[in-house]
Amino acid sequence: MAKAPEYDCLIGEPVDDDDEAVRPPTVKRYFSRTVLAILLAVETLASTIAIFVLSTRTQTTCSIALPSQHALYSPALEAVEYEARVFYGGSEGDLSPFHLPSSPELDEMWHNLYKHGVSRITKDEAVRLPNKTHPIPGDNGHYIAELDVFHNLHCLDKIRMALDPDYYSDWRISTTNNFIPSQIDATAHILHCVDYVRQSLMCSGDTSMLVWQWHDAINKTTVEGNTAHTCRNFDNLLDWAKQRELPDAYDASVHIEDDIVIPVFHTESS
Repeated sequence: MAKAPEYDCLIGEPVDDDDEAVRPPTVKRYFSRTVLAILLAVETLASTIAIFVLSTRTQTTCSIALPSQHALYSPALEAVEYEARVFYGGSEGDLSPFHLPSSPELDEMWHNLYKHGVSRITKDEAVRLPNKTHPIPGDNGHYIAELDVFHNLHCLDKIRMALDPDYYSDWRISTTNNFIPSQIDATAHILHCVDYVRQSLMCSGDTSMLVWQWHDAINKTTVEGNTAHTCRNFDNLLDWAKQRELPDAYDASVHIEDDIVIPVFHTESS
């Protein structure tokens, strides 16, 4: 908003005697006020337009980065709900329930995270996927799929087992989700899992900030892992998977032709 003194030249502009004789003082004051009102109106309009343009640009920029903008379809998007969660830091007194030595109880806790992972989706959902998947033999109109988060958890569980070779034998490390012995060599499986988790972490790109805090006991600052993160609610995804879980064993030896044509989506690997 312009300051009043900037308008002094209009209000107090010198006028010769002839003009004063022709134009009464009331007309001069009316004219000056009219000009002032017009200028104020123009400035207000310009400010309003500028604010609108800036706010529009800001909204456009922000909306690009919103989590709700998904480039690729997944039927599980309906279950996605974001929440703030504080991670366990891993230090004494701040340990998660999974921070335990190897045991049957720990194995069960880990297995419960991903044992419902293989899903049964409809053909309408399968046709919208960016990659083609296979029909389920004996289950007309349904296709097999798995949320990637469960594959990542399966892989992380195998990496955990590999860290304790005295407790876990090679055959246990090289098994599938259902602990059925496979032909995959244990080392090859772990290398696959490490690299797959790496790709997933880089894909997700968590932008939450770790912080450094001062501790009087040790007289220095240390990095803190127990910070807040924006997370997808995992319980929602697990409930979604339980409702869609493949009820019977999948026969991978049966090939079924179908009419879904989807070019497999490929891009440069990480």
